[in-house]
Amino acid sequence: MSFTNTDPQNHQSENTWFTPKHFIDLLGPFDLDPCTVSYRPFDTAINHIEYDKGQCGIETEWKGKVWLNPPYGKEISPFINKFIEHKDGVMLIFARMGNIDVQKVIQAGAYLYMLRKRVCFYNKNGIKVTNAGTDSMLVFYDTDYIEKIKSSNLEGLFIKGFK
Repeated sequence: MSFTNTDPQNHQSENTWFTPKHFIDLLGPFDLDPCTVSYRPFDTAINHIEYDKGQCGIETEWKGKVWLNPPYGKEISPFINKFIEHKDGVMLIFARMGNIDVQKVIQAGAYLYMLRKRVCFYNKNGIKVTNAGTDSMLVFYDTDYIEKIKSSNLEGLFIKGFK
């Protein structure tokens, strides 16, 4: 799930976009989603940290497998850093290789799956509304996700980071 203050592409006042459910179905189940809201169109994990209710996904202890579609914008870095420390689950972020946070993920030895097609996000009603303005990637450390992705219809390329 992505939440930012502005959306220049679509000029909408509300900019909370949800990951397509097939990503959760393919890669899950997940124990925790630290970046969601109470009005999501479907559950992404067993436990949810809902920022619209004042909960903070950074201050909360992460346990188990995490689904992380962090807030895009300047709020993203703390979530990426916490994911690097936690190393259990899957993160969906933009594939901007020059970005310092992406470079940290690579240097931490993560696996990247560079998605060939842009992700189409959904609104709070579960309706497909927009695609990402750039390419995205899945980030993970557990090699079990490699087989899950290989058995899917997601087109892309695996890359292994280094330590």
